Amino acid sequence: MTLLFPLFLMTVRRSSDLAMAMEARGYTGSTETSRMYPLTYKKEDRAGYIVILIYLAVFIIGGISFLFFRSYDI
Repeated sequence: MTLLFPLFLMTVRRSSDLAMAMEARGYTGSTETSRMYPLTYKKEDRAGYIVILIYLAVFIIGGISFLFFRSYDI
C-alpha cells in the first residue's frame, strides 16, 4: 500500500503534464485534421518516382546478371 500511493501520484502528475503539452501543441481532440498546405503531386514528383524506379531496376537487374553470368577466371 505504501508503494501504490506514490505510484498513483506520479501517474496523475505525468498525465497532467502530457495533457498540458498536447494542448500547447494544438491537439484539441477534434476528429477533423487539417494541413496548412494541401498535398499535391506535380509533374516533377512523378518524374522523380520514375527515375528512382528505373535506377532501382537497373541495379536489381545488374546485380542478378552479375550473380548468374560472372566468370571464374583466376
